[in-house]
Amino acid sequence: MRKTIREKEPVRPSTKLTMELTRLGNAPAPGAVTGAPRVSRGATPRGRGPATPEAGVVPTEEEVRASSRRLLRVKETIHQLKGDLDWIVMKCLEKDRARRYDTANGLAADLKRHLNNEPVLARPASAAYKLRKAFRRNKLAFTAAGAVALALILGMIGTTVGLLRAKRAETLALQTRSEAEKLSNFMLDDFYAELEPSGKFETVAKLAKRAMAYYEALPPSLRTPESQRNQAMAQARLALVTAQVGDVPTATPLADQAVTQLEQMRQRGDTTEGTAYALSLAIRAEFFCNLVVRDMRLQAAPLRRALEVVRPLARSNQATRRIKLEYATLLNLLSNREPYEQAVSDCQEALDILAGLGAREFSDLDAAAAWADTASLQSMALFGLDRVEEAERMLREVEKIAEGVIERRPDHLAAKAIPASIASLRATIAVIRFRDDDAMQEFQKSRQALAEYVRFNPSDLNGWGNVAWMDHCRAALLYRSGRVTEALELARAAARIDEKYRNAGWNGEGPWVAIARWEAQRGNRAAAAEARREGKRALEAHAERVKMSEDILNFHREPGRHDERQVMLASGEAAAVLGLARESLARLEKGLKGEDHPELVGIFTLMKRQALADMTWQR
Repeated sequence: MRKTIREKEPVRPSTKLTMELTRLGNAPAPGAVTGAPRVSRGATPRGRGPATPEAGVVPTEEEVRASSRRLLRVKETIHQLKGDLDWIVMKCLEKDRARRYDTANGLAADLKRHLNNEPVLARPASAAYKLRKAFRRNKLAFTAAGAVALALILGMIGTTVGLLRAKRAETLALQTRSEAEKLSNFMLDDFYAELEPSGKFETVAKLAKRAMAYYEALPPSLRTPESQRNQAMAQARLALVTAQVGDVPTATPLADQAVTQLEQMRQRGDTTEGTAYALSLAIRAEFFCNLVVRDMRLQAAPLRRALEVVRPLARSNQATRRIKLEYATLLNLLSNREPYEQAVSDCQEALDILAGLGAREFSDLDAAAAWADTASLQSMALFGLDRVEEAERMLREVEKIAEGVIERRPDHLAAKAIPASIASLRATIAVIRFRDDDAMQEFQKSRQALAEYVRFNPSDLNGWGNVAWMDHCRAALLYRSGRVTEALELARAAARIDEKYRNAGWNGEGPWVAIARWEAQRGNRAAAAEARREGKRALEAHAERVKMSEDILNFHREPGRHDERQVMLASGEAAAVLGLARESLARLEKGLKGEDHPELVGIFTLMKRQALADMTWQR
């Protein structure tokens, strides 16, 4: 026995009871067959009589209840023993005396700890064990804390779910709004494409203003790069339309703001076609502002900058129709401000792009009208290079294309303006060749075509300026043929057109200068002086309306000063002309210093020669 106690590890109490419970559970169930047969009542002992053995005896109800209670008590005892009591008993049975309780008081203290739901010394005190004991000692506090924690967790879950749903709803709303904006912009592009060729600039401006107002009213949380691009696009369109009708003070800040915003977007990595197209529109608006202000230094530069933006997209295989049309338009505008050789080359590139859009087959009427307009400019450059046969052949093709566009769409304004350009070019060639009768007929044709154009598009100041210019050219031919009275009447009519349509000074002081010179040559000094005053007033009014800078205004005053000197010479005031010519020569010498613009250098040089001629005329 002592050896067994020394060598064999004792079994935990709960384990011992579990084994007992297993044994009891394996005992014959109530009503089961027993191992030994029992003799039924009435049988005779020792096999005498007819006694027969039975398979088993069914226990009574009391026996069944007693057995169930015994099993239940065992199970409860096992549950109570498992844990602390197992460890306490096993500590008491430790073979090593040093590992047992020192005294009975130590055992009693550990049992008291067990009863008080405190950690006992008999078992390892893990964090989980200590937490369980603390929970049993403070069930109410833990339950309350658990309820609070559960409420917080449920609240966090609910809030998270709500936020996720709100985020999904916001994403869906942004996506829906984005799709709606795309559809709206697509429709607006169609409206612009339909309205601009028909000259309905006011309607285009209203659409652009409404689009701008919509995007400006968006809260910051709903503003996306796409909405910023759309807003800049609308602003660029508004600036372009406003510049085309001559409202430079309004158009200039619109264009500058749009250019700044779109260039910043490109610097941030936005290389989309829409941003490039909008930037080109805004730069083109700046060009028209400079054109109206008559700042020759800044007319070609914006066009070259816009071409740098559009060219890579226009030459790619994925180029859209609108980007190709925009590229061709830029080449068209720039060709009119370049040497003839370069102009022919630029026009040819534009013609090839437009032909690829179906211009020659009239499958795209806007491209066809642009092709005819560009081809007329190329004809002008070819005439300048003395390639007369090529130019005349091109003009015939231009007429054919323009007529085809007007036949298919009578209200296409760009096509309506082309016959006027053709007739004006032919008239200019006739003047150079001293065929004044032919020139007069062509100028008249051009004037009629322009009158039809401005009837459909009365808001185009450039159109009215060209009408007045045709009258001025016809007046000059009349004067050259000796029909002075008719020439003066027609020149005054041209001046009235300029003033009636808010276009005073668009043609400079041309009509009034001609009137002053012709009146002076007739000896009518009072009428000549009045014409000079009207010419100056026209130029100053134009400068004030478009906010022309002082240096540009002084530049454009100089041709008028030469014409004034010519009037004075015609009136016999040669002595006074000498001092005025010297003043002009000094101003021109100062302006020419540091000037590198080729066209301006040429004009300054011409005006210097005129001043020198006026100085030496009296000698």
